[in-house]
Amino acid sequence: MHLAQDSQAEKHADARLITQQRRVFLMLNSFETGGSERQFVSLAKSLDAERFTLSLGCIQTKGPLRDLFGEVPRFKLGGSVYGWKSWHSRWRLARHLRKKRIQVAHAFDFYTNLTLVPAAFAARVPVIIGSQRQLGDLLTPGQRKFGFRRTARNEAAGHWECTCA
Repeated sequence: MHLAQDSQAEKHADARLITQQRRVFLMLNSFETGGSERQFVSLAKSLDAERFTLSLGCIQTKGPLRDLFGEVPRFKLGGSVYGWKSWHSRWRLARHLRKKRIQVAHAFDFYTNLTLVPAAFAARVPVIIGSQRQLGDLLTPGQRKFGFRRTARNEAAGHWECTCA
């Protein structure tokens, strides 16, 4: 009798998970027309509204793709990625993520990785995705070492994973 009840309870739990909307947060640097920005727009526009509750964020509100979205919260860095203003933005972002009860946070480029990943970690977001889509020709040697070393290490492991420093 317990087996039948347990099986039925598992089916109800599975049904609740299927019908529950996942809360997703996507963040990009600006609304320019580069590859990362187009990937952001494509993903934001293609998520099924019945299955996902979508929240967006940015560092800068400039760019021609800005008109595709309504009000998007801005988490500006204030000049330096390491300055107190940028840490204040990360703290504000962590509060925003907790308030929205975000379950998946996805950053689309170098600066949003440095902003969103620590904030999402602090907010205890269960799934954090940091990605970088660029050739690397405009990165400083320090940026190149940080971003590409992590990618190479993960590819060598045979699978993709998100790691936090």
